[in-house]
Amino acid sequence: MAKLEDWSICNASESLYLAPELRSYVLQGVVYGHPKKSDGSLIRTSDIVAAKGRTVETLNTLYELGSPSVDYLAWLEKRGYKYDPENPVTVKRY
Repeated sequence: MAKLEDWSICNASESLYLAPELRSYVLQGVVYGHPKKSDGSLIRTSDIVAAKGRTVETLNTLYELGSPSVDYLAWLEKRGYKYDPENPVTVKRY
């Protein structure tokens, strides 16, 4: 399983007009142990499809989450979102 450090969650689409229920999300961060990427590479994953604890499944790969980006934590705090280190990614189903 690949490990992602200094990660954050990003909207996969740049469109401001896409309805929330149609949006998908990806992770970006520094990857280690990925079968196709060099250790220490900055990546943007495919769409997140499931999350359990600190394990996130994308369309192509399973990731273990290490430490989140300090900037991402500040972004969450500024908007009043709580960070749960045991379950840092929540997948919403509409």
